Amino acid sequence: VTQDFEPVKPTEKVPVKDKVHLAPEEKKQVADKVKDKNPGKEVTVGDDGTATVTDPTTGISHTIPGTDLVTQDFEPVKPTEKVPVKDKSHLTPEEKKQVADKVKAKNPGKEVTVGADGTATLKDPNTGITHTIPGTELVNQDFTPVTPTEKIPVKKAGELTQAEQDKVKEKVQAKNPGKEVTVGADGTATVTDPTTGISHTIPGTELVNQDFEPRSEE
Repeated sequence: VTQDFEPVKPTEKVPVKDKVHLAPEEKKQVADKVKDKNPGKEVTVGDDGTATVTDPTTGISHTIPGTDLVTQDFEPVKPTEKVPVKDKSHLTPEEKKQVADKVKAKNPGKEVTVGADGTATLKDPNTGITHTIPGTELVNQDFTPVTPTEKIPVKKAGELTQAEQDKVKEKVQAKNPGKEVTVGADGTATVTDPTTGISHTIPGTELVNQDFEPRSEE
């Protein structure tokens, strides 16, 4: 009587890019897992991950379906825009929610959790497979622009001359080193962090004052 055997399935499936067309490296991973559970047996793996387990002493073969051995992997999609946050290492609950919402929008059907540093963990609820997107790719350090203590006197508050705009720019830049500053005709300053692209504005009303002409006594 020839001794039959029952092939043992690995406890964990191998995540693969395409369940019906396994790459050679993926087939090797499946084969290694099956061999670990079935010592002394020969193992070959097909395109769909199905493993044929053969006892070399008897020639008896059994198969384990690919559906029991591989699971569909996924590639997490990064949002195009980062979320500006007050402290990149300690996100507030509201900031974490903003990150999670952006990641979910790009990865429908996936469960998303966000850590203190903005790192997102995505989970496929059907397979249990998880991937992470680093916080550095999801959040940007925000900043609060500093308003100069003194306003610039201007001839006409809504129509600054170029010279007046330059004065405002100089004052704002002095208070916000490393930032790019542009000033509009009404004196409003746009302050931009060149490393992150984050911008904030300081209203002209906080930067300029209507000057006056002293009247001479008749």
